[in-house]
Amino acid sequence: MAIQLSEYPARHLDIANKPVIISVTRLLAEGNAGNVIPAEADVSGTIRSFENIAQGENGEPSLKEKLDQLVSRMAAEATADYDWAIRPGAPATRNDPALFEQIMPPLARVGERTKAALAAAKARGVKLGNPNGARALRGKQVGNADAVARIKQNAAQRAADLKGIVDDIRGSGITTVRGIAEELHARGIKAPRGDVWHATAVSRLLTRLNGTAERA
Repeated sequence: MAIQLSEYPARHLDIANKPVIISVTRLLAEGNAGNVIPAEADVSGTIRSFENIAQGENGEPSLKEKLDQLVSRMAAEATADYDWAIRPGAPATRNDPALFEQIMPPLARVGERTKAALAAAKARGVKLGNPNGARALRGKQVGNADAVARIKQNAAQRAADLKGIVDDIRGSGITTVRGIAEELHARGIKAPRGDVWHATAVSRLLTRLNGTAERA
């Protein structure tokens, strides 16, 4: 499915005149054995287009309708049940042509003055840039390790706080990551970033809980 969705624009759309990019950015399949196909998988990604994908032209189906048909056909061929949804995101950003023409000359003059100033400094013998290269810049990131450690500590603490709730959900017979995500949402518990729970977030939560249990 991931390949068919990603290749769809190049194979079936006029991307030279109306660019469309479909990116499958997450594929999560829950399974505990390397030789058994998981019962379910969670696939998600993005569709980037300047056009309204829910609106067709000249009586043709819209891109949304075409993708709906593609996913339905693939599911039928695999005799699989599926849930499929396309949620609108941020609108495409378009440059204002008149404003673009207005600001380009001043920007070009700034670039020319910068080049002239750098050339003059070099002629005076000034060494430009960091003489030690990128290694010196990386060496100054002294606080990064501490920040990452705090983030991991906070995530582990939140997982520990949710352990009793997750155990209760599992005890009720809900054991899949998607089912746990839906139950957490139903109970009014927000995901770490404040939005709804997705299968990936639940998978990370369970991994942290399992790691905590193993260390205990």
